[in-house]
Amino acid sequence: MSLQLQEVLKRSDIWQASQQVYESHSISTSYQALDDLLHFSGWPLNRLTEILIERSHIGEMQLVLPAIAKAMEPGGFLFLIEPPFMPYAPAWLKANIDLKKIVIIKSCQQQDWLWAAEQVIANQGVSCCLFWPPKDYLSNKVLKRLQLAAEQGCRLNFIFRNSSVARQSSPASLRLVIKSDNKLKYEHGVIHIELLKQAGGWAGQKVRLDLYQQRLYNENIYLIKNRHEVIDDVMAIT
Repeated sequence: MSLQLQEVLKRSDIWQASQQVYESHSISTSYQALDDLLHFSGWPLNRLTEILIERSHIGEMQLVLPAIAKAMEPGGFLFLIEPPFMPYAPAWLKANIDLKKIVIIKSCQQQDWLWAAEQVIANQGVSCCLFWPPKDYLSNKVLKRLQLAAEQGCRLNFIFRNSSVARQSSPASLRLVIKSDNKLKYEHGVIHIELLKQAGGWAGQKVRLDLYQQRLYNENIYLIKNRHEVIDDVMAIT
């Protein structure tokens, strides 16, 4: 194999059927059923992930918070660009996110939004960027600019738009649509995800996630992990 070909195969946007490398290209969603469907077993890094929702507050934040917390562990900032809400501090703290590392940008014009998004995403000191465009429709040219910026800097990037644009083509590496069925009380916290597109992997797959039950599971794992750390510390002292 020539040196030039080896260099090409090292690129994260090149997929080889005989070789699966996960850790350097993705970060786990913390939802095993979703990880199983994603090509690199998690949210792609240095790529643009597009999350389409039928309406706000159906669980989209709870879906991404675990990965955001992991991405921020080495340090770095979380940027929220044009969020339609103010972060609910107790919930974000419970997700182990440092509120002092959150930066919120609000602007009124489409041009200002795009400029801010590009500057933030291209910055390697930013761990994660979440952004909501003022208008749901974005041209492929704009989305391509955001995708290219993500390749240079910020590791974890999510753009949230309405599911009405699901039929629009997009250069984003991963596209998925989220729907919720909370008409019945026991369905509260349950979301349905369909993969519209993923680079190197299959599209059209669907999964049902119970966010509430998964959150309880993650919290129990966290408590068990901390308990073991305390026991190890005690054993070291004795």
